[in-house]
Amino acid sequence: RQHHVLSELGIQPDATSGPVTDFRDVSNLSTAPFPRLDRGGERRAEEGCSVYNNLGDQARGLVRAAEGMALRHGHQPFTPEHILRALLDDPEGLAADLIARAGGRLDEVAAGLALAIERMPKLAPATARVLGTAESLARKAGDSLVGAEQLLLAIVVERDSEASRLLSGAGITPAGLDRAIGEILAVRAA
Repeated sequence: RQHHVLSELGIQPDATSGPVTDFRDVSNLSTAPFPRLDRGGERRAEEGCSVYNNLGDQARGLVRAAEGMALRHGHQPFTPEHILRALLDDPEGLAADLIARAGGRLDEVAAGLALAIERMPKLAPATARVLGTAESLARKAGDSLVGAEQLLLAIVVERDSEASRLLSGAGITPAGLDRAIGEILAVRAA
């Protein structure tokens, strides 16, 4: 049955029934039809829906738990590791049971997963640089707290993000934005 389900998904397991060796292109994952099992166990695909909308109630709850876990740990994206942790934390224990029945070492998975989640960066490097730059800009301006204007200026100054490229492409320069900030602050002070 496992080989049948995998082949329906276009995945070919290796000859020893070990890990999947065919990694598919998932670049269109959010818009691709998402195969599901109906109540009778038959596979079906729902066209035109995002993967998230095609999740069953339990799976949707688990993904939400993974998103919440990522947020609680300060991780920007939620990852497959967060989803696996949510699956293992599920009180129904389906994932843990499946791992055990498949011959996996659940304690090894749980320990490795805890380390992997702990090692995840709290912020993307570009985000950390933007926040650090914004803090420096606020201090130079004599502010004890970072304001929206420092965040915006820091995005423009730190050029390694798509946000910075968008602003630059729209004609925003650090000098021009700094001048505009000065003008607005002068008007507010008057």
